[in-house]
Amino acid sequence: MLMLRLAGVLSFVVALSGRANAEPVTATLDYGPFQVGFRTVTELDRSRARQPRRGFDGRAADGETAMPIDIGIWYPATHSPAVARMSAEAYKTLRTPMTRGAVAADFVRMASFGGLEMTPAQATAALIRPSHAVRDATAADGRYPLVVSGSGLGTGWIRAEYLASHGYVVVAAPSSARTGTLQASQPAIALETQTRNLEFLLAFARQQPHVDATRLGILGVNFDGMAALLFEMRNMQADAIISLDGYEAKAGSVSTLRESPFYDPLRLRVPYLLFVQDERDPGPALAHDRSLWRGLAYSTRFWYVLNGFNHLQLISDIANATTLSPEQQAGHRFILQTMRLFLDAYVKRDASAAARILKSSPGAGLPSSLTKVAERATALPAVPDGEEFEKIVMSGRIDEAASIYRAAKAANPELVLFDEGTIGLYAFRYEQRQLSTEALELRRLAAEAFPESATAAHQRGIAAASAGNLPEARSEFERTLRLLGGSGPTGLSAARKDGIRRDIEKRLTALGGGP
Repeated sequence: MLMLRLAGVLSFVVALSGRANAEPVTATLDYGPFQVGFRTVTELDRSRARQPRRGFDGRAADGETAMPIDIGIWYPATHSPAVARMSAEAYKTLRTPMTRGAVAADFVRMASFGGLEMTPAQATAALIRPSHAVRDATAADGRYPLVVSGSGLGTGWIRAEYLASHGYVVVAAPSSARTGTLQASQPAIALETQTRNLEFLLAFARQQPHVDATRLGILGVNFDGMAALLFEMRNMQADAIISLDGYEAKAGSVSTLRESPFYDPLRLRVPYLLFVQDERDPGPALAHDRSLWRGLAYSTRFWYVLNGFNHLQLISDIANATTLSPEQQAGHRFILQTMRLFLDAYVKRDASAAARILKSSPGAGLPSSLTKVAERATALPAVPDGEEFEKIVMSGRIDEAASIYRAAKAANPELVLFDEGTIGLYAFRYEQRQLSTEALELRRLAAEAFPESATAAHQRGIAAASAGNLPEARSEFERTLRLLGGSGPTGLSAARKDGIRRDIEKRLTALGGGP
């Protein structure tokens, strides 16, 4: 009887001690059919410098001035069961040698940020456990779709190995050394640095013989979530974008992305998957801001918040620990499997995966206790970006341009397809070529798009007079005067208003009948 009681007490203690005998997510995950290979390389981006050739004192730089990029590559490989595998410890000490005790202490501190208790012994067990990747393994035959990621190699290895086992090449690089400070002091420069890093990684990956870069996913982690979006908005090369706790979803950072000269929601036409942190007591800067996500109307997009999954749970390799609860393990599996399903659907272009992700509820497979937000928004039909619209207009297809604008505006009343100055520039080009009919059509479109603009009405009147449509000219001049005399804001100075009025008076007199 005493032995039975002792056994019961021991079982209770083990249960409270963090499930010491539990298996981590990495031991139970549905890895794919491929062995995973891993290698590293440091490349120099000679289009950028990490230091000047000469310092302020005139001394020449010590060593290479080009920017180094430390790259990790995970890829489908041939099976090598007898070869030693990577481990979390091996990943974390790739660039900076550390004692095992120091690495374990860091892992314990990291776990505490994620709300997990962990002993040094449990941390060490997680660190030395073999992973699924074999260093420098022989690549499998064939060419595989590509995932380019801004991510630390020591924290992003679980998702990279998982995706590579399912037939992806994952090419990743951590943030540049100076970016951490710039994220706080000059975030626009940090964003440009990280976006260019992704561009460099894509150029590098294109040269690899086992990569099919025509099938491309971009994965941004943390600050690089914004870089992933900006990469696509200025390059339009990817098939899908994933962001793990990207800054673009946080109130303190959305303006950084919006203020980039390359920010253009019309150019994000590919699906976008976003997981956002659930902090216990977030400050104002970390509060969720969905305005940018909602504004990406031409992307089929997904927004997930898992209950209790804070920043560290989303971006780290904590899924390799045994101290996760069964519920937390389910959450990590959901994140990884959803990422793979998303990439299978849109990068591999797997019809069955696409049907699953679009026809099932966004939270399917996620325990209800973890489901805080799980939403999907379907993309509107794509509209031309500025360059595409200009080509249509300047090729003489003005009726087509007007039809596109009207249909797009009906589908999305918030759409701004062009500004008044740009459409006026197109009209001016036709006026310079003395093509008055085309110029008038564009001035009409401007007046339609900006009905409260006195300048748009004024320019339409001038164009109508030049084209010989005198009734329309008079009507628009009179409308201009009403707009100038109205109580609403015009954005024009008093001097500018007086100048327009004097010009209209002269033109109305010339048309006959006086002002």
